[in-house]
Amino acid sequence: MKNTPIDRYCSRVGKKLICTKETRENLLNGIREELADRNLDSLRSMADIEDVLGSADKMAEILQEEVSKDEELQIRKRRKGALCTLICLGLGIVIFGVTALIRYINAGHIWYVKTVIIYGNEEDAIEDGELDGIVWGNENEAEGQ
Repeated sequence: MKNTPIDRYCSRVGKKLICTKETRENLLNGIREELADRNLDSLRSMADIEDVLGSADKMAEILQEEVSKDEELQIRKRRKGALCTLICLGLGIVIFGVTALIRYINAGHIWYVKTVIIYGNEEDAIEDGELDGIVWGNENEAEGQ
């Protein structure tokens, strides 16, 4: 597609239409033919085209009425299905990533710091006496010390 004002106008209209590709091309070719019948020298900008045909949004509404309701429903169903598929795929990737992270952490590959401060005459001091200070490593190494 060239980057002429007519092509840009048709592109804006086409993005708003809910129909098959063939129907969209037929409708947009109608716009191109109508503009080709007019004096092209006066249609040098989008504003000129919108003065002649109306805004792209209004033209899309007019053309959308020419699309059969069955075709529109079919396209909406297809888009909804594609969106649901993408959402499910994204959720699957997130669940897989979280599961892999949890397994990685449980395998002891993440280092953590455990600090225990022992004050004199506390009952917990006997149990935690060997953990006075900072212990580096995974949980299994900390229990073995």
